[in-house]
Amino acid sequence: MARRWPEITEPVLRERQAMSDEEFFEFLAGLLAQVAPRTLGDAHFEQAISYPWGRPPGSCLVIGGQGDDLADMPADRRDELVGEYLHAPDRIPLLAYGANASPERLELKLQHLDEGRRRALILAGDLEGFDVGTAAQGPWFLTMPGTLVPSPGTSVRVGLLLLTPLQFTTLWWTELSYKVGELDGIVLRTDVAGDPVRRAISFVSRFGAFCPEGAPVVLSPIAARDRRWPAMTQGEILDAAARLTLGDGARRRDVLEAAYGDPSAFMADHFPALRAASMPFESEHWTEMPAG
Repeated sequence: MARRWPEITEPVLRERQAMSDEEFFEFLAGLLAQVAPRTLGDAHFEQAISYPWGRPPGSCLVIGGQGDDLADMPADRRDELVGEYLHAPDRIPLLAYGANASPERLELKLQHLDEGRRRALILAGDLEGFDVGTAAQGPWFLTMPGTLVPSPGTSVRVGLLLLTPLQFTTLWWTELSYKVGELDGIVLRTDVAGDPVRRAISFVSRFGAFCPEGAPVVLSPIAARDRRWPAMTQGEILDAAARLTLGDGARRRDVLEAAYGDPSAFMADHFPALRAASMPFESEHWTEMPAG
């Protein structure tokens, strides 16, 4: 059976997907060189260390930035809603494990769409064999965002978004440093669907997983069972990145001020150290989407 890839309707996204990692890093350096110096305020700092931001424990319908918990809905309404999304022929199943699993952040990403096209369903569930680490990139966009990490024996709490092509394209614009691919043969047990989900589209960071001590660190705010890697908050991860790039006495605010304040200089000076402390994503379940 032919693979069902999302259609790439935007030439810029097609070009970005086709880049090698080396070509992308050069492209990103050019973008960051155009960013004027910035000042890190207290609000920026609090936003950064709060990643991956608030998310409900269960499945929810996102309307206007609020998540309506499916568990609070009448059973017939919940079943109707889930069926509407699961069986729609044009929906793209996207794995959500970072900001895309937060109703507030998801609404922000979709906010410029017409009101009737912003509604989104987050099906919460447990993904087997993976965990959520953090990308080995500088926090020039305020955070070191999440990325998938293979983790045999682990079950991590994630979301599944069932998106229209327009919604998927809109989210893809926000995932600058990520490649698109398919996870096939997986086991994702959602709270509301009977059979496990076996296939999903996913974004995976080109930077790989951050490994400050030789092994990937995973995000402690994201629930998981039987973890095999050390778990940290975003603030603790930023502390580790500060020590790695700026020296032993540096802390989270120092690295944020350096990377957010002058992202081009930070990438030029410290990207080699971050790259040396990274682990590329590799999984027998993963196939990168062709750009053609």
